[in-house]
Amino acid sequence: MFSREKKKNKNRQYSRKKNWKSSNKKGKKNIKYLTKMRGGSGSSPPEKCFKPGPSVQNIGFADLSYLSNQKYDISKNMLSDHAPVIYDFNLLTSPDKTTSPDKNPNITLITWNIAKFGEEIKSNIGVSFTPPQYHHKFNGLTIETEEQYEQRIQNLICAIARLLNENKTKNKTTAFLFCQELSTKPEHRKLFIDLISKTPNLTFISGSEESEFCLIYIEPLPIKFKILDATTLQYSNGKSILKKKELKRFEIYYYLVKKLYFFYVNVHAIYTTKDDEIVEFLKKIIDAIQIYCSDTLKLKKQNITIYIIGDFNFNMAIDGINANDFNNTYLNRNITKMLKLTTNNEGRGHSFKDNSGTFEDCNIDCCLKFEFSL
Repeated sequence: MFSREKKKNKNRQYSRKKNWKSSNKKGKKNIKYLTKMRGGSGSSPPEKCFKPGPSVQNIGFADLSYLSNQKYDISKNMLSDHAPVIYDFNLLTSPDKTTSPDKNPNITLITWNIAKFGEEIKSNIGVSFTPPQYHHKFNGLTIETEEQYEQRIQNLICAIARLLNENKTKNKTTAFLFCQELSTKPEHRKLFIDLISKTPNLTFISGSEESEFCLIYIEPLPIKFKILDATTLQYSNGKSILKKKELKRFEIYYYLVKKLYFFYVNVHAIYTTKDDEIVEFLKKIIDAIQIYCSDTLKLKKQNITIYIIGDFNFNMAIDGINANDFNNTYLNRNITKMLKLTTNNEGRGHSFKDNSGTFEDCNIDCCLKFEFSL
C-alpha cells in the first residue's frame, strides 16, 4: 500500500532495544531507561542539519528568548523545554529567489511544544528509572509542583498572546499558533482555557479533553476552522487508516477559502531514528485527509494543500525524504509539491533532549507543506 519496498523496510526495521541502557549501581535495581535519540539528529553534526534547495528552506525563526538552559526555577520565567518556532510564509522564495512559490503566503505558523506537567516518569510496574526521568526536559532532575506548573501556564498564556500579536503586526499576516503537550488533567486544562478566554481576542480550538493539541489565533478571522475526526476513516477495503496509538499523535484543522481547502496538521510524533517510520506515519495522515475529502466532502478535481507542523521528534530537513515518498498508488495520489521548512540558524536544535540543558543537534519542530490534486 505504501511506496516503500518491503525489503527495504525489513532491512531497516526499527528496534527500540538499541536505545535502551541500564543502570547497575550498588543498592539499586537494574532498571532500564530510554535515551532519546530523536530522529536523524542524534548522529548528525549541526552543519549537516539541512541542505538548502528548492524543497528545503530555512525560514523558521526559533525565539530563544523563551528558552533557558539554566537550572529550572519558575521565578526566572521559564516557559518550556522547546522554543517557539515562527514560520513566516512571506519569506518563501522560488528557486530563482525572486517570488514566493506559495499559494497561501499571508500566514505565519507558530509551533510550540509547551512541555507537559513535570511529573516523574516511572516504569509500567511503578519503579523509578535510573537516573530519574520527568515529563519535562528542563535542566535539573526535579519534579515540577502543581503551584509551579500553574504559574508556568499563566506565563505561557502571556507569551502566546505576545507572540501572536507581535507576528500579526510585524509580518502583516494571519498568525496561527499550534501547541503540543497541553495537559489533559482537567484542572490544568480548565486553567489554561479560562486564561485564554480572559485574554482579549484569543480563540482556542482543541479536538477533545483528552487531546494534547490546540490551535490558538486572534479574532476576528475571516475564516472558520473545523476539526477533522480521523478516528472513523477507512480505506475502501475497510481497513483502518491509523492505529489507535497513532490517532493520539496529531490533530487536524481545516477551512475553505475561495473554493480551496487548507488543512493544518498539529503533530507530536513518536520519536524514531528511522526515516521510513516517520514517513509511513505522516503518509497515513495524508491518506486520511485525502479519503475525507473524497468520501465525506465529496470533492472532485480539487487542489488540496496540507501543512504539517509541530514536534516531529525528527529532523525532517535531512536528505532522503522527498515528495515521492508520500505518493500513494492505491489512492492514485501524486504529490505535486513538497516544502520542508526548518530554522534559519542552519537548522540547529532549539529544544532540550535531557535534564541537563543539552540542546538537540538539529531542529525537530519543523513544518512541511504538501500540494496534490484529487
